[in-house]
Order: sequence, then C-alpha cells, then structure tokens
Amino acid sequence: MSFLAPFALAFFALSVPLILLYFLKVRRRERTVSSLLLWHTSVRDREASTFFQRLHRDPLMLLQLLALLALALALARPVATVMGQGARKVVVVLDTSASMKARDVSPSRFEVARAGAASLVRGLGEGAEVMVIEAGVQPKVTAALARDRERALAAIRAAQPHDLPTRVQEAVRTARALVAAEPRAEIHVFTDGAFTLPQSPDIADPRVRWIGVGRGGQNVAITSLSIRKNYYGAFDYQAFVSLVNYSAEQRTFGSSVTSFSAIDLPSISRRKLNVCCSAE
Repeated sequence: MSFLAPFALAFFALSVPLILLYFLKVRRRERTVSSLLLWHTSVRDREASTFFQRLHRDPLMLLQLLALLALALALARPVATVMGQGARKVVVVLDTSASMKARDVSPSRFEVARAGAASLVRGLGEGAEVMVIEAGVQPKVTAALARDRERALAAIRAAQPHDLPTRVQEAVRTARALVAAEPRAEIHVFTDGAFTLPQSPDIADPRVRWIGVGRGGQNVAITSLSIRKNYYGAFDYQAFVSLVNYSAEQRTFGSSVTSFSAIDLPSISRRKLNVCCSAE
C-alpha cells in the first residue's frame, strides 16, 4: 500500500498538544454543593499540587486520537495496487502429432495432455482470456483469445491427434504473434517432446511453459502409406509403408498388411513382413 499525499500524515502531529492538554491541571471555579459524593474526581484534581497532573486512561482522549489518526490517513489518500485475473492471457498449445497416440501412459499421451489443458482452463479466473491452438502440420487456432472458457473447453474436447508430424515451433511462434509483447501472457505447450527444436527466440521466451507427457521417446511409427496398381497384373496392388524409428536405438519388430476393402480395392493377401528400422 502507498499514499498519494504522504505529507498529510504530519497532520497526526496534532496528537502531541492534544495529549498535553490532558496533562495540564484544570483550574476549576469554587462552588458550594450539598454533597461531595459525586465529585470525587474533581476533588482529587484540586488537591494536586503540581502544574501537571498524572495522565489517566480517558476514553474520550482515545477516541479523539483515533479520530485524528483517521483524518490524517484520509488526507494522505492511501492506495493499493491489486493484480486481478483479468490481466492474464493464456494460450493452450496442444500437440496433435501421431506420437501423441502412444499409450505408455494411460489411456494415451494425448488424453493426458487434453486433461491437463482442460484442468488449466477450468482453474482460470472469470476475467482471464484464453486461446487454444492445435500444433499439427500447420498451426490451427480452434478458439480465439476471449474470456469464454466454455468455448475453449469445447475446442480442447474436440481436438484429436492425427497421423501426421508436428510443427510445435510454428505453433509457438503463432501464439507469440497473437499475444504480441504482452508481458503477462502465458503460453502452455502440452507435448510429448518427440521433436527437435533449434535455439530461437520463440523457444527461449520465458512466457512459454512446456508441459511434457509420456514416459520416454521410444517412438516407432508409420509415417506414410501408399497403395497403387501392380504393373504386371490388372487386379494386383502394391502397398508401400514408411516406418520411422525416432528412438536412438536400433529396433526390430514384426508388422502385417491386411485387406483394404473400405476403399473398394481387391483384397491384398495377408503377408508377414520383418522390418528393421535403424536410427537416423
């Protein structure tokens, strides 16, 4: 708390002469009364031989001092600066890449990230502004910056992971551009960290807060799938699958290809493929 006119507190110095008035012996006039039963205090003051009398605990003096203090504080104009929730601008960035489908945490990395983002939004004050951005191949603003928390929660519930790579850096850059130079803005990025970010002002911004999900980076995924007709037969088709190992260790595993009747193609015979993916 501070004061707009602190020099007005000097007005309370008037309490010194006020107290001195209670020290002084009061000179009273002599009067003849029928009884001294109700005049013990007056008789005691009269019998004092000194110019100053003993200061007694007088309720009236205490009330006068309190009134003087209240007047001095009012003239000093005290002010208090309070930072409310209305000044907060929160941006939620959800990683919707394929690696977020991993189930090393239950029920999946994306579900854990979505639950954390929803909990963050629910904990904001009524005046806070919130935005939701999906970090897919291209950043997508699914809820513009506004005080409508229900709209932000609906955008978080509607978000889904895709079988595509992520562009978290572009999403963070988009968030920084939308909040401009607001120092109180907060950018919360929910991701499993299955990517490499170069050192840049977008990443070094102290307003960016990383919330990691998942237990590790042992990610092996199908990054592309293509089906085409075989050159040697009118009814034969070929399937091309691209597998990428994002971990640092060489891994060997089995995979299988089944029919694709959903796209009106002749059944592809089931066959076993032994694939060995090495780290790039």
